[in-house]
Amino acid sequence: MKNQIMITASNSFSELGDNITAHYGIERDGTVRIFFDSDEVIDLPEIGNAEICSRVVAICLANGGAVMRVGRRFVPDVRVYEYCSCSPYRGEMYYEAFPTAQTNALRGLLSGLIKRYDIRFVYDSRLSIVCPRAISGESGVFFASSYDEKNINIHPQPNIIRMIKKLAI
Repeated sequence: MKNQIMITASNSFSELGDNITAHYGIERDGTVRIFFDSDEVIDLPEIGNAEICSRVVAICLANGGAVMRVGRRFVPDVRVYEYCSCSPYRGEMYYEAFPTAQTNALRGLLSGLIKRYDIRFVYDSRLSIVCPRAISGESGVFFASSYDEKNINIHPQPNIIRMIKKLAI
């Protein structure tokens, strides 16, 4: 029975080709793509534990992650979320922002999956670092970085965190 939802990110689904390791993908414009049935067990290298993989539904957001600032421009040229210079996330201050359409689609997908699998969870603020609750298989919504600190492909943009908090019991 599925009891965890893992959120990860990749710059583009077309770049992944046949190497997609998520049940669902959400494009920047909010389009939800189904890669595998959520009941299907898929190999999730971010987790690396077959028993936990069997209980996880994976969602991948199209997002490039960290971006560079060159003068007044950002490379690539995307809408940017800026972290405080006193507290950069994983050493970077600028990340591609999650668009509203994508965030809304994620909320809808999460709500449906939480209901479908009756996932009851308490919000855990350790989404962006290795989280004992995630690796022990407890119910919840986690980021890929909750399972392994090397998974830095998603960042804790406040609107995503607020949404997950609202979905928790």
